[in-house]
Amino acid sequence: MLYMIALTAVSYQLILYINFEKINLDLSLYRNSFIFGLISTFFLSSIFMYLYLIIKKERRPLKIYLGYSIIPIKHWNESLNFILLSVAVSIIFSVYTSVKYSIPDIVPFYLDPYLIEFDNFLFFGTPPWKITHYIFSTPIATGFINFLYNIWFFIIWIFLISFMCCVKHSQIRKQVILSFLLCWIINGNLAALLFSSAGPCFYSLAYGVEGPYTELMAILNQQNSFLLEQGSVFSVWALSLQDLLWQSYVNRVDGIGKGISALPSMHVSMTCLIAISIYSLNKKWGILAWIYALLIIIGSIHLAWHYAADGIVAILLTLTIWFSVKKLTTRKD
Repeated sequence: MLYMIALTAVSYQLILYINFEKINLDLSLYRNSFIFGLISTFFLSSIFMYLYLIIKKERRPLKIYLGYSIIPIKHWNESLNFILLSVAVSIIFSVYTSVKYSIPDIVPFYLDPYLIEFDNFLFFGTPPWKITHYIFSTPIATGFINFLYNIWFFIIWIFLISFMCCVKHSQIRKQVILSFLLCWIINGNLAALLFSSAGPCFYSLAYGVEGPYTELMAILNQQNSFLLEQGSVFSVWALSLQDLLWQSYVNRVDGIGKGISALPSMHVSMTCLIAISIYSLNKKWGILAWIYALLIIIGSIHLAWHYAADGIVAILLTLTIWFSVKKLTTRKD
């Protein structure tokens, strides 16, 4: 199964290269980041494991620790699968970022005005960001939401490594890994190309007109200034990142994390996948994961990254992928 995943990732890259000449693909874009992440994760987990054995007052912690250390050698087939899967994920991320960066060149932004109308229709004429800022009205609330939004990548990394290495339920493990990769391919690239959109924070810049989000951006800047003046540990980091992304778009500078795309929201897609995956194994932890997913949905609107429609479409597509893969893997098992 995992060998097929690696082959699929490479095939996907070749298909995109052949069909979209405007995409400047770099398969090694995330290579160094993945190597650093894997090495760092290995050393940190090793340190925590050894400390855990000491706290547990094992009589021979070093012997038990060394026993755990030879597991990758003893189960060499699992280690090979892990390496192949890591390569596949690195390729998928590299292709995802390359395609995302090239979306405006392939399909220029066009959907934003319709997404604004849909949001207003959905919330009876009230922009959804006004609802989130009414409920979470203080600068510290915005800063905390931004903090939860920013640690999203680390949550994903822990989630992915845990399911790659620790989860022994073979059907769930295959379902999670396949769904994870398909979400980046289908939601992150194919749907993003089809529904090319910039997002609320870039609306005025992308369309050259004063959009309906000027007030929201002013509020976010005011809250950020207040947090900085108060010396708070939180700030509205989204603003500086949005400026960085727009400058990379204008100056045509690609790289890790670059590219502008609103619909569907990959933040929402991934947290939805995390929540439903954990809930399938443990209901209590799954409820906590769904709460985090809900906060990410709120944050995507609150911080001007996304329209409400972006999250709704992301959830629908992710659930479709999850249950389709479940049907496939269950039948094969």
